[in-house]
Amino acid sequence: MRITKLLSLDSEPAKPILDRAKPIALAFLERIKLPETFVVGDQTIENALGEVRPLEVGDVLVDENGGFYKIEAPTETIFKVTGDLDLMQEAVYALRARGVRVAQTEDGFAVAGIEQYKAMLESVGLTVTAAQEPFTPVPLPRPHHGGCGCGCGAADRGRPCAQTDTQGRAMPRT
Repeated sequence: MRITKLLSLDSEPAKPILDRAKPIALAFLERIKLPETFVVGDQTIENALGEVRPLEVGDVLVDENGGFYKIEAPTETIFKVTGDLDLMQEAVYALRARGVRVAQTEDGFAVAGIEQYKAMLESVGLTVTAAQEPFTPVPLPRPHHGGCGCGCGAADRGRPCAQTDTQGRAMPRT
C-alpha cells in the first residue's frame, strides 16, 4: 500500500471520516523531511507523496485505496524556554525570522530538541529545560482569498505583498 496524496490546507474531511482516520505519529524533524515509509500500527506503508510541504499536526493523507490517515505528534525531546518576557519575545522573533518553528507553552515557548538551539538560547540568558512532550509548533500562516500567506494582510487591503515582487516571488532579504 502507498500513501499518494496530502490534502490541501483548505480541505478538511467530514468529522466521521477524520474519526476513522488512522494515526501516523511523526516527530517534528520527520514532518519536515518525510520518511520513505510510514508506520501505522503494525503495518508499513510506502510514502509516494513526492515533494510536498512540511507536514503539520492534523494534516490528512490519503492512500491509493482512499484510506485516510491523520498526522500526530509523538512524545519527543523538546526544549522549553523561560525567562525575561522581553528577551523571550526577541528570541521568538529572531527564531521565526530564520524559519525556526516554536510552540507556545504555559510560561514561555518551546523549540525542537536540537542542542544548538539550547546553547544559543542559554547564551543570551534564557533558561532552557529539556522535556519529553509532543512538539506541536504554532501553525504557519495560511494563504487566504488569494493572499500570499506571509501574514502581512496586504491582500485584504487590495495591495501586493510587501515581501514579494510584482510576480509574487519572494524578495531578497536586506
